[in-house]
Amino acid sequence: MLVAPALLLTASAATFAANALMGTWKLNEGKSKFAPGATKNTTVTYTPAKGDMIKCTVDGVDKDGKPIHWTWVGKFDGKPYHIKGSPSFDTLTYKPVKDRTNKTTARKAGKVVMTGTITVAKDGKSRVVRLTGTNANGQKFTDITYYDKQHHGASVGEAVASPIPNSLHFPDPSRRRMIRAALVLQHSQAFDDVDGSSRTVAPLTRTPV
Repeated sequence: MLVAPALLLTASAATFAANALMGTWKLNEGKSKFAPGATKNTTVTYTPAKGDMIKCTVDGVDKDGKPIHWTWVGKFDGKPYHIKGSPSFDTLTYKPVKDRTNKTTARKAGKVVMTGTITVAKDGKSRVVRLTGTNANGQKFTDITYYDKQHHGASVGEAVASPIPNSLHFPDPSRRRMIRAALVLQHSQAFDDVDGSSRTVAPLTRTPV
């Protein structure tokens, strides 16, 4: 049977594969509508992090064209998790409301300053972010931004869907899925830790099933 670490990694793979937001998204500025003086998040990336969490890394420009960079590490469970590097928000929450839609809430000093939804298209190639809130000057705003998915090789979800090598064919479908997910993580990229550092998952040892 599979060793215990393999089972834990399998669960993580299933979680991330099921999340349509995982990966890198690039702003489609031509389709987007911004409030005057709005910050533009030009690139947003979601990657697996330590403890079954997800890391969100955002790069963009502020109203003066100066670069911005902030990160968030947490779970999509509706609870607030801290943001590092953002002058506008202290915490951010993600809460799934549909298969491809998450509700998000940003707070500053405990006060809600922005709410919205993030919806990924059925084909997984684009997403739309609808946000409403109050800026630092107390003015209300509404932004509708569109993003295109960037592909840099196979994602975890794509790899999980790929065929199992001929040498690893098993009649039990559930075990096939478990082994497939474990093999994906065996060859996975470095995982981001909560503190921003990286670690690489050690290769799994294959044992008879």
